[in-house]
Amino acid sequence: MEVYSGSDYITVNTNNIINRPSYISEIGGGTSGDENQDAILINTNIPGLFYFPVDLTAGGFPPVMKHKSEEYKNIRGRLAGFPVINNKFRGIPPDTVVSYSPIQFVYTDADEPSGGHQKGQLIVNFIAPIKAMDFKLAASCQYTLSDNGNVDFGDQRVSQITDDRNTTIKRSLTLNMDKCYGVNKVKTYITTTAPTAESGLLLGNNVADGAKNVAVALRVNKDYNESGQAGDNAGKDMYFDNSNPMEWNFGNSYTVTPLSKHIPLDVYLMRNGGEPTPGDYHATATIMMDFI
Repeated sequence: MEVYSGSDYITVNTNNIINRPSYISEIGGGTSGDENQDAILINTNIPGLFYFPVDLTAGGFPPVMKHKSEEYKNIRGRLAGFPVINNKFRGIPPDTVVSYSPIQFVYTDADEPSGGHQKGQLIVNFIAPIKAMDFKLAASCQYTLSDNGNVDFGDQRVSQITDDRNTTIKRSLTLNMDKCYGVNKVKTYITTTAPTAESGLLLGNNVADGAKNVAVALRVNKDYNESGQAGDNAGKDMYFDNSNPMEWNFGNSYTVTPLSKHIPLDVYLMRNGGEPTPGDYHATATIMMDFI
C-alpha cells in the first residue's frame, strides 16, 4: 500500500515516534515481515499535529502494509488516524476543528509479476478521537532579567542608606517570563554564596574589605498588576537563602497562545546592623525557577 496523492505529508522513521500504542507493529507492514520502518504522517491545520494512518486490525501502516487481496474491501473501516505531535505543537485552540485534505492510497497485488498491478485507489478520511487525546506539553519559558540582572547603585553617601525601605536608595529590576507554553505554575527561589541577614531577607556584602553594615533587599513592586488585577506576590519580599519560594500562576491550558509575565522588582540598598561605612559593595545572587 503506497501513497498515491492527496494532502501534504511527511515521511518519518517509526523509531522516532515515541509512546505509540502497543497494537502498532514495530516494523512497517505489521505482521507481513516487511522491514521498512518508514511511516507517513499527514499534516493537519494545527501546527505540529499529524495523523499517522494505522490499520487497527493488523497494526501495520503505509507506505507498506500487506494483506490478502480479499481483505482490501474492508480496509476503509479499519484504517484510522493515530495522532502524533512534534515540538512545534502548542495545543488545539478552543472550538477549533482539526482538518486535513483526504489522501489517496494505491494498493497492488504483490503476487503478480513485476511487483504487481494496481488494484485500485482508496480515499480514507480520518476522524481522530480528539476528545480522547491527552497531549502533555513539555513546559517551556524564556526567562530573562532586565539589564542582564545587573543593578548598579553607583556612588552613594552612606548617610542616605537607611533601614527603611520607604526612605533608602532604590533601583528597579524586571523579571521576564516570556513565551511560556504548557506552564501551569512557576516556583522561584534565590541562591547565593554571599552572606545573608535578617533570616535571608538581606544580601550582604561579598567584598571582605568593602563597605560594612550594607546589604541589599529585593521586593516585588506593590503596584504589580496583571490585566488590571493585583499580580502574584505584589508587595512581597524575596529571600536570598533559598527559603520561602514564590509561586507564579500561569494556568496554561495548552493553547497556541504563549503566556508571559513581566514582574517589576524593587531593589533596595539597606543598612544592616550598625552605621554603614564607606567602601565597595558587590554580591551575586541567582534566581532559580522550577515548573510546578
